[in-house]
Order: sequence, then structure tokens, then C-alpha cells
Amino acid sequence: MKITGLTILKVPPSWVWVRIDTDRGISGLGEPYLEDHPEVVIAEVKRLEPLLIGEDPTQVERLWRKMYESGNGYRGGPVKMSAISGIDMALWDITGKAYGVPVHKLLGGPYQDRIKVYRACHDEPPYTVEPGMPYRPGPLAALTGTGAGEGASAQERMARSAETLAEWGFKCLKLHFGPSDSLAVAADLEDIVACVESVRRTVGRSIDIAVDIHNTHMSRALSLVKRMEPSGLLFVEEPLPLERIDLLRRVTESTPIPIAAGERWMGKWAFREALEAGAARG
Repeated sequence: MKITGLTILKVPPSWVWVRIDTDRGISGLGEPYLEDHPEVVIAEVKRLEPLLIGEDPTQVERLWRKMYESGNGYRGGPVKMSAISGIDMALWDITGKAYGVPVHKLLGGPYQDRIKVYRACHDEPPYTVEPGMPYRPGPLAALTGTGAGEGASAQERMARSAETLAEWGFKCLKLHFGPSDSLAVAADLEDIVACVESVRRTVGRSIDIAVDIHNTHMSRALSLVKRMEPSGLLFVEEPLPLERIDLLRRVTESTPIPIAAGERWMGKWAFREALEAGAARG
């Protein structure tokens, strides 16, 4: 079986998929997506395509290495790794279909048959992607134009959003905040904690709440996680800048709240660094 071509599929409003076709009629799908940077990842997928044409798609590890080592010594980086990631998914998809088994069988079998799903929650009305939306290479927030609730406080707007999502049936919510990375701004910490407390009062204790503070400063992260402990959070995500793996242990050891990190780490080596630094906690 040989790879015959790659096709980019642009999915509204701004998502990207790649389909890999073969001479056996088996195709695989993957998602080579980098948030808010779809077009540059598409360009990288197209750059990698000639390396794959005529190759056996079931030789997944060899092709991964071939793509990773291409580019005159420039390895890694978010654009290249996102492109490789989507292609890698599609190769595994083809391999599973070729052998007639789900991909999880090739990776050691299922660990569990159910998984908790959360819904992102912001201080704006929840939205859904409507049929017929055009594809655009911009962030979803800029496309939806949701500005309802103006005049209400951030706490009220976020609580209202959480209440709607709970009515939709979601049992876990992740609250998103973009706190400043400047030490000169402290007032927004009070607002963040107030929003979390407001949501907890609104949905009660039967719904899990996680919080994403999007890579803030160390002192701010330490302050936030400590002040949010009474709200009984499922986890706090991305407390530090993605480059500061070396400092993550100080956050994990400062709080009983589980800390989630690694969303923007590219490749296995960053995770090894985190393990070696003692940043991960079971």
C-alpha cells in the first residue's frame, strides 16, 4: 500500500483536517491544527507532502522521523509539530483500517470505556457552530461576535453562561481567564476569584469546575490557586508560561488542586523535562 496524495479540508469556522489517500482506496483523517494559525500549518503540511508520496502509510514511526528531521536541521516548533501531528493521526487511521482494528488496539487497548467531557465557559453566552458558516482563518471569538450581557458584571455573565451550560446537560465546565502577566495589575485577581465563586454558587457542587488561567506569572499563579482552593476545583490549567517547565513544580507543590499543563508543549521532550523536574504529580 502506497500514499498517493494529501488533501486539506477546511472546516468552518476555522478548523483544518488532512485526508491521506492510498492506492488501496483506504483513506485516513487527521487534524493538523494550531489555534489561530491554520494557514501556516496548511503550508507546512504541503511542504511535507512530497516526503510521503509513494511511502507505505503503515510505517508510522519511520515516516514521523522522516518528517521531523526534514528542513535543513530545523526540528520541532509549533507549526512543524502541529503539521506532523495531523499527518500522524491520519497514518494511524489508515493503519487501523488496513488491519481491520480500531487504532486503540494498535496502541495497547482501551484503558476505560467512558471519559468525562467538559465544556468551555466564558463571560459571554455559550455558542454553537451553525451549519453554513463560512471558513475563515481567524479565532472563533472574533467570528461569533457575542457581546450579550453587556452592563452585567463579569461574575454575573459567567454565572449565567454556566447556568445555561448546566441546563444543556454538561456535568463539567472549564472557566477561561486571561490574567495579565504583569505584576503591576492585581485587581483582576479579585475578579477572577469572584467569577469562580459565582459559578460555584450557581451550579452547586454536583457539577465539576476546572479553571484555565492561560500561562500567567508565577506569583500570580501561586496566589490564584491558593485563593481558589475553597471552590473545590477539578484542576487548574496552564498556570505558568509554557517555557517555564522548571518552575511548575513550585505550583504543584503549593496546592492540593491538580495542575494541568502541556497543552502547548511540542513533542515528547518537553514532557520528559517536566518529569525530570518533578513537575508531574500522580
